[in-house]
Amino acid sequence: MMLECCLGSIYRLETTYYVSNNVVDACFRKFHRVFWTFKLVCDAFNYTKLITQIDGTFLYEKYCGTLLITTKQDDNARILPIAFLVVEGETLGDWS
Repeated sequence: MMLECCLGSIYRLETTYYVSNNVVDACFRKFHRVFWTFKLVCDAFNYTKLITQIDGTFLYEKYCGTLLITTKQDDNARILPIAFLVVEGETLGDWS
């Protein structure tokens, strides 16, 4: 739906195999992580300062995991959210 509403946006959804009782169930996949950014943000990226800031916050209750957000600042000190990533936790692989 995002790609239909915001043409040129980018996303990547990664899943892993679902294992039940030490058997891989081919009918199901398990969420691993998702990344997305919007076309307008990619266009504005060239007009931002060199410093990139990354921060994360924990998700609670129904949706466990971590939301990572990358931001930059333009010359007028306005903050621009560049990319979003939902991962299982703050591991080295997820930060990469």
